Amino acid sequence: MPNVFENLATHLKTRRKQAGISQEQLARQTGISLTLIRDIERKAANPTLSSLAKIAEAFDITIVELLDFNKELQDPAKISSAIVKDLRRLPPEKLRLMLEFIRIASM
Repeated sequence: MPNVFENLATHLKTRRKQAGISQEQLARQTGISLTLIRDIERKAANPTLSSLAKIAEAFDITIVELLDFNKELQDPAKISSAIVKDLRRLPPEKLRLMLEFIRIASM
């Protein structure tokens, strides 16, 4: 699965730069604190849905477009890499349950 906060950080920064606006300008335009804008771009903050909506509105896009999952989900190598990364984080018992679920689902 794509990492939500990495996607958001990357796409927010890219869209902001493409629009030619600073973090300060985006903060003023959205009413979101400059600190939160900076932290989102550094992957250090979890924005609320309300904040995501304000940011998306500032760029005249949807929240889904801001998160941009579609591009990530079209690249099989990125999908595989994300799955392996997430599986490595699981404790052994949860990994066993996941593998059992996959075994049953593939019957």
